[in-house]
Amino acid sequence: MTMERAFFTLLKSVPGIDIGGLTSPRIYAQRAPDNAQAPFVIFQRINTFPYRSINNPSGLARAEIQVDVYGATYYDAKERAEKIQNALDGFRGEMAQDGMSPPVYTKFGGIILQNALETLDETDEPVLHRVTMTFSVTYHY
Repeated sequence: MTMERAFFTLLKSVPGIDIGGLTSPRIYAQRAPDNAQAPFVIFQRINTFPYRSINNPSGLARAEIQVDVYGATYYDAKERAEKIQNALDGFRGEMAQDGMSPPVYTKFGGIILQNALETLDETDEPVLHRVTMTFSVTYHY
């Protein structure tokens, strides 16, 4: 199963981000739908570095996950991004993979914020503010 399902569950569990409610959060993998209403979050895996033992895969990998937080104002995006950063940076533990029955868990060895960037998304209306964060995610697969 995929680590991204568990990462999605982790994002949904961040207290106080108020992005669409827990039943239908506006958190999207790779791309938001056309005309998505701010605030919303997009996350995507940028790359993966599998760890290997001498002869075989080790069952451990490190991925870089980009999280983009969009808001109608600078402070809207910034405040939600800070809540996500505070919840994810330093996280270790197991998380259920979203949508799996029976439950399947991913064990996160550690999540570390690598960098953050603030930009203005100058696409067609509406103009949105964006905070982009890149996290290093070590996990067992």
